[in-house]
Amino acid sequence: AEVVRRDITLVDASSKSVVLTVWGEDKAAAVAALEGKEGTVVQVTSCRVGDYNGCSLSSLQRSEISVAPDSEEARKLASWWSAQGATAAITPVGGDAAAARTPGGTPEAKAAARNALHGLKEVSAQPVPMNDDARPTYHNVIAVVTNVNPDQTLYYLANPETGKKVSERDGRFYEADGRVVDKASHRYVLNMRLMDSTGDAYGSAFNDEGAALMGCSADELAALKNDAPEKYARRVKAAQFTGDWAITLSSKAREYNGDRKMKHTVVSARPVNPVQDGHRLLEAIQRYC
Repeated sequence: AEVVRRDITLVDASSKSVVLTVWGEDKAAAVAALEGKEGTVVQVTSCRVGDYNGCSLSSLQRSEISVAPDSEEARKLASWWSAQGATAAITPVGGDAAAARTPGGTPEAKAAARNALHGLKEVSAQPVPMNDDARPTYHNVIAVVTNVNPDQTLYYLANPETGKKVSERDGRFYEADGRVVDKASHRYVLNMRLMDSTGDAYGSAFNDEGAALMGCSADELAALKNDAPEKYARRVKAAQFTGDWAITLSSKAREYNGDRKMKHTVVSARPVNPVQDGHRLLEAIQRYC
């Protein structure tokens, strides 16, 4: 069955707007009834916040939509709209960030978006696009690796030139198409739990990023697992709670067994630089002051 959705633009007394996407027949019907009724006060609870077009909202199953609620805040907002809101210049929340991701974005906005820091709560809460062609989103975070399951598949045997998986038979290495490879090396393909002060998220890390976060190459880790299982377990454990990492995450919707979720991938990782990252935090604070 087709998923019912509808978008509505919300504005408050700050003269900022945000688009709310509501899901499900009941909620969509409530929003549809508002068509042509600009200025109606709406109260929405328990929304998911994302950064689509700079900032966006998406309803959850537990979200509640109230039209013309009877409250002091609603009456104040209705008065503001009648007095000045209807003719005010309205700008989108996060407009600078949205502009930075478009070809027409200013150089300043593009630089600000590239360097902006986000919380993992924001990464986890972004809405899941239904369109398979949706572009991935990117977030810079400062996070700690809190868990790496040693029982998962942490690496695979690959052709070092192409990264394609190979299998070993009789001392020779073969790609899936039967091509023989002279030598092979292990490459990381691991999942880990990341955490910051706002929340947590699970991310996948591949070879270079995996080596940085694990503190050794996949070949070295594979040798430990084969020759010294206890050292292997200690090595995996040592990658956890090693300090703060400056990480860039790429997020894209993936469907598995009918369940569509955002999959987060570590595309860069380095230890936090107190000077460099301190300046970024200061700039973020100043933007909100």
